[in-house]
Amino acid sequence: MVAGLRLALLAGLLLGPPACASWPGTDGPGVDSPLVVLDDGSLLGAVDEGILVFRGIPYAAPPVGDLRFRPPQRVEPWSGDRDATRFGPICPQPAPGAGGNLFVQDLVARAGLSWWRRMLVGRVASLSGGAVESEDCLTLNVWAPAKKGGRFPVMVWLHGGGHAAGSGAQIPRAGLPYARRGIVLVSINYRLGLLGFLAHPALAAESEHGSAGNYGMLDQIEALRWVERNVHRFGGDPERVTIFGESAGAHSVGQLMASPLARGLFHAAIAQSGTGTHQHLRLREQAPRTPAAESAGERILAQLGQAGAADPAAALRSATVEELRAAAAADPGVFPAFHPNVDGWVLPDSTARIFQEGKQAAVPLALGVNRDEGTLLLRAVGGPVMGAGRVGTVRAWKELLRQIFGADASVVDRTYPVRNEAGLQRASERLLGDSLFGAPAFFAARAHAGAGHPTYLYHLTRVPPGPRQTAGAYHGLDLSYVFGAPFPLFPWSAEDEALARSVADYWSSFAREGVPRAEKRVEWTPFDPQEPRWLELGDEVAMRPVAPAARYELLARHLVEPPERAPDAEAAE
Repeated sequence: MVAGLRLALLAGLLLGPPACASWPGTDGPGVDSPLVVLDDGSLLGAVDEGILVFRGIPYAAPPVGDLRFRPPQRVEPWSGDRDATRFGPICPQPAPGAGGNLFVQDLVARAGLSWWRRMLVGRVASLSGGAVESEDCLTLNVWAPAKKGGRFPVMVWLHGGGHAAGSGAQIPRAGLPYARRGIVLVSINYRLGLLGFLAHPALAAESEHGSAGNYGMLDQIEALRWVERNVHRFGGDPERVTIFGESAGAHSVGQLMASPLARGLFHAAIAQSGTGTHQHLRLREQAPRTPAAESAGERILAQLGQAGAADPAAALRSATVEELRAAAAADPGVFPAFHPNVDGWVLPDSTARIFQEGKQAAVPLALGVNRDEGTLLLRAVGGPVMGAGRVGTVRAWKELLRQIFGADASVVDRTYPVRNEAGLQRASERLLGDSLFGAPAFFAARAHAGAGHPTYLYHLTRVPPGPRQTAGAYHGLDLSYVFGAPFPLFPWSAEDEALARSVADYWSSFAREGVPRAEKRVEWTPFDPQEPRWLELGDEVAMRPVAPAARYELLARHLVEPPERAPDAEAAE
C-alpha cells in the first residue's frame, strides 16, 4: 500500500543516508578496498560501520525512449571506476497524495503524540526528501560483510508502496543489521504505476509473447538475474537467495513465486503483510486483454489527446512523464489497472489460483501479518473493501457484504457485527485488514504447506509503547522490527529493541538455513493446515493457535474465483 510505507519514508527523511568515505583498492571487496569488478565495469563503494555499501548500481539499461513499456534490457558496460556511494534516482511516482497524507494524519492522531511531536511529524510529512526522480532508475544497492572469501546468504528486498511509490533506498541503512549477521542484502528499484504496469493492445501486439504490462515485475526478475550473475563478487552465494518484501513488496514475493520466469532465481521467500493472493474485493489480477485493463490504456491515450493515434504505442512513448502523470491523475479510475496482470507469460494465471493448484515455486516460505492492519488504512483506502468507497450506514454495510460475498454475506455480517453507525469503523477496519492481509496469508500458508513445502506463519502483535496508543500493530509497523529502524519520533523501549534483534535473527536464519531460529527465543514450528499455529511477535514471543482461523477460512473462500463464474462483470468495475 502507498499509505503503508509513509512511516518508513518519513523515517528515511529524518535519518537520511550516513556520511561514508570511499576507499579505493584493486583486489576485491574488503574494509581497505571497497572496489568490486563486475563484467559490466568496476564499482567504487563505501564503508558504513565496517560494512561495505555499494549504492546506485545499474542492473538494466535505462527504460527510456524506445525502451519505455518494454522488458528491461542488459545494461551497457562502462569504463573506469563507477561511483557507487550514492543511491540512484527513484522511479517516477505520484506526488504525495491524499491517501498517504490521511495515513500520516491518522497515525499522528492515534499514536498519542504530544502537540510538538504532532507538529514535527506534520512538517516532516510535507517534505519531499530531496530525492531525484528519473525514468533512468533501474538500480540496486548492496550491503556486504567486509570479510573476504565468504560465501554468504543473500537477501533481496522488494519495497512496498502499492506498486506506485517507494524505492530501494526508502530505509537508508536497511542492510546493516543483516550484513552484521553474515548476510549480503540487496535492495532494488523497479518501475512503478503507469510506467511499470500499463497494459494496452498495441503494446501486447508488438510483444512476441502477446504480453503488456508487468514491466515492474520484469524489472524485479532482471534484478534477480543480476544477483545470480554478480552477487558472488560481493561474497554472496547465488545458490542461497531469499526474496522478501512488505505490502506491495510482499505481494511481489507471491507473484514472483507464481511466475515461471523467476524459477530458480531465489531459494526462499518472506512475505510481510501481503501475498499477491488478494485479488478478490476489486483487486483481482486481470488479463491485459480484459475490458478493464485494456480500457485503462485507451483512457490514458484519451487524456493525452491521442485517442485516435495511428501508432498508440509510439504516442505513449513520446509523452513526457509529467504528461503521463497528469493523464493518470485526471482519471483516477485507471489506477487499479496499474498492478501486476495475468498476461499468460509473466503471470500465467492469478497468484491465488497458482497457489491453490500447487504450481508456485517450491521454496521455503515465511509470511505473516500485523494484528491491526486496517486501523490506519481505512480512510486512505476509502472503505472496508478496496474500491468500494465509504460505508456510512448499517444498511450500506449489509448491501456491500451482499455484493461482495453473495451467499456468505450473512455469515460475514455475523463475523464482523455492526449494530449501529458507531460500530462501523471498527468492523470496517477489521474486515479491511483481514480481507487484504490476514485471510490471504492464511490461504497462502495453507496452500504452500499443503503442497509439501516448508511454511512458517507469524503474527505481529507488539504495540509501540505510549499511554494513548490506539493505532495498534498497524500496517507498516513490522518494518521497524525487521530493520531495527524505529521511527525516530515515537517511543522505542528496550523490549522493542530486543524484539527487533529477534526478528532479524529469525529472518537471517531463514535466509541461511531455510529454518527461522532466534537465540533464546521459542522455536518457530512449521505451519500445519490441520492444526494451524503461528509465531506471535508481541510482548511475548510464542507459538499460538491461529485464533482468527474461522474468519480467515470464511474470507479465503473468495480468493479464487469459481471457474463457472464469468469474471467480466467484476473485471469491468
